Amino acid sequence: MDIFSLDLGNKQTKLKSSKAEYVLPSSWGSRVYAYVYNKNTNKAITSAWPGKKMTALGNDEYELDLDTDEDDSDLAVIFTDGTKQTPAANEAGFTFTADATYDQNGVVRTSDSSSTSKKVYFEKPSRYLNQADMPMSVGNSTMNNDLHTYSVPFSDDKYVWGRDIDRLHLDEYLADTIMYGARYDSEAFKLLANFALGLLASDFKAAKDQVLEVVVTAGLPTGDYADQGQLKALLKVLEGQHQVTIDDKIVTVRVRKVYILPQPIGTLYNELLDGEGFIKNKDLLDEKVGIVDVGGGTILIDTILNFELSGKNRHQFNTGVNDLYEAIANGINGDISLYQLEKDLRKGNQQHHWSYRFSKNRQDDITDLVCKEIERFTRRLVANVTSTLKNLNSIDTLFFTGGGANLLNQKILNTTFTNAVIVKNTEVANVNGFYKYGLSQQAQNEGSK
Repeated sequence: MDIFSLDLGNKQTKLKSSKAEYVLPSSWGSRVYAYVYNKNTNKAITSAWPGKKMTALGNDEYELDLDTDEDDSDLAVIFTDGTKQTPAANEAGFTFTADATYDQNGVVRTSDSSSTSKKVYFEKPSRYLNQADMPMSVGNSTMNNDLHTYSVPFSDDKYVWGRDIDRLHLDEYLADTIMYGARYDSEAFKLLANFALGLLASDFKAAKDQVLEVVVTAGLPTGDYADQGQLKALLKVLEGQHQVTIDDKIVTVRVRKVYILPQPIGTLYNELLDGEGFIKNKDLLDEKVGIVDVGGGTILIDTILNFELSGKNRHQFNTGVNDLYEAIANGINGDISLYQLEKDLRKGNQQHHWSYRFSKNRQDDITDLVCKEIERFTRRLVANVTSTLKNLNSIDTLFFTGGGANLLNQKILNTTFTNAVIVKNTEVANVNGFYKYGLSQQAQNEGSK
């Protein structure tokens, strides 16, 4: 069964699923493996040879769950039963093609005819637009190539959602899911969750012809996770059958099971498990770990030992990196879009040089302002961490994660905390961990049968 992982954050929505297929030659054995590697570095993406065991689908077809953030164009794949292989020994692997099914000669079909999908990762804004508020002249523009219309049976309206939503410059019309309290009961969140499920399902032929059955792994802020009412509300939104129309094409997905994790646990599983859901970092099992998750609308500070959350050394602050954006916006003279500002901040973060683009005729250098506000935000965060984690000397590793973690002043963090680690790809660490957890649970369930 396919696994979807969702991180329906206040600022960004991250979605993940992954599939590929192989049609077995008649002379092969029944245990089939896929070995995927980087053509440029020869580094294995799956486990070492013979690679990852594929799942039998029947009719001599086998399925691969692949977890990688590398570009498909850099990858190659070799199939083997442990004795025979294709391509042959000492030959280069087939070029990896997204959404493809292979046989012994290479690609035989892509997602247009395949029943499965290799869709690694989406990142979308957690805000959308009612189509009625979208000017037709903008809606017809070919520039907005990641905007799609969505509709669901429980709403009479149509909505526009996609990565380019902020390019419309219609901030005052966007429905944003940043809220507290009964967030998971809100129509805005319910719509966002259905859009996300529909988007992930849209690459699967089964979702268009019949009903795609999936397992969903999702996370909740630790304060919400401890609230049974919030847990039940999220389960109610995710479980069961969902019908979503995307650009006038209907997809149907049935969520058979939902795993809900405390949000910071996602990062821990991402560090602990490899891309197949198996343990790669055994030392973490015995460590006492602190996690600081800097999100758009919350900052979560937790202590974890033996994968159990501490009830004492934890706190959920209902403030997040959005406060940083607002502080910077208040220091700029002019009409500021927070969404445009967020984009410009992330764009300039690599070079530590920032500017805000009002138009092609005006672009203001805001580097000094950004550095000042990032330092203030980081020092405030440090104070929150030290007041929450009173046992810092007993913590082996202090992970910083979440969409706002890569904007922090690393010098201040490393000076204050000798055990600080900013995880790789902070924005996707949680959703990757949710996905790996789903894989590990699926492997356990299959092993117990």
